[in-house]
Amino acid sequence: MKNSIAFLIELRARLLKALIAWGIIAGIFTYFANTIYEGFALPILHQLTPHEHLIATAVTTPFFVPLESAIVASIYVCMPILLYQLWQFIFPALHRTEKKFIFYLILSGTFLFYIGTLFAYFIVLPMMFRFLAHFSPAHVSFMPDISTYFDFVTRMLLAFGFAFELPIIIITLIRLHILSLENCQQIRPYVIVGCFILGMLLTPPDVLSQTLLAVPMWGLFELGVFVAKKIS
Repeated sequence: MKNSIAFLIELRARLLKALIAWGIIAGIFTYFANTIYEGFALPILHQLTPHEHLIATAVTTPFFVPLESAIVASIYVCMPILLYQLWQFIFPALHRTEKKFIFYLILSGTFLFYIGTLFAYFIVLPMMFRFLAHFSPAHVSFMPDISTYFDFVTRMLLAFGFAFELPIIIITLIRLHILSLENCQQIRPYVIVGCFILGMLLTPPDVLSQTLLAVPMWGLFELGVFVAKKIS
């Protein structure tokens, strides 16, 4: 019973530290909310003509959307702090070999998540909006609502961030003996098809856009299999 109470107290302390850090960063980011939203809007702003611009269709949208962007950005920045606190919480309960494996797993997973979101922000989103901005019918101005745009961008960043976790998933499944290297070789054709289907669903209907998502995901699958083979 005492161990359970100590366990919960330690967990609460770790989460409280992460929450305080997030609150401080969120408070600072809130002051720069409009600037942060402009950063989120850059992928589409560069594709708009001088006669096109973003609009707000609700009275409160110009206030709440920049505020939401500041909160999302603060969570994005605080993610390593939260993962560090969780790592410190589970560290004493792990064996020596488990400590090393899970540490590199968390570190690699965080790195890949950030790489995925940056890939979406700098490559995929500009390409998507370039296609969509020039696909509007005649006499239709391309003027997205800022709330709808922000929701779409955050979903895309999360989708690509989690998609880039594929090597971590493969390595973990193989390490837990849920999946074997032989299984990976057998399902490789299905994985390739699945990557291109996902690329078709998440990107505009052109081959280049679909390929820019499908090929990296396929490469990440192969990376996960390669690393798993080396450490197994």
